[in-house]
Amino acid sequence: MRSDNGREYLSHSFKKFMASRGILHQTSCAYTPQQNGVVERKNRHLVETTRTILIHGDVHQRFWVMMFLLHVISLIAWHLQF
Repeated sequence: MRSDNGREYLSHSFKKFMASRGILHQTSCAYTPQQNGVVERKNRHLVETTRTILIHGDVHQRFWVMMFLLHVISLIAWHLQF
């Protein structure tokens, strides 16, 4: 997995989780979307799509994180089929 040094994925517990699954984690320079532009665009697309679904579906804000995660999981599952 590749991410920037923006601190989202740098906690000790997350590093331990990644290592236990055999996942190599590489980092780029912090706050440089030029180095990870594809990921930045996909993340922005996920957030905007989820926000649109939640706003138009009148979903209470306390459920937004769960709905975002479900949206991400469903997209991953869909991509794994192909």
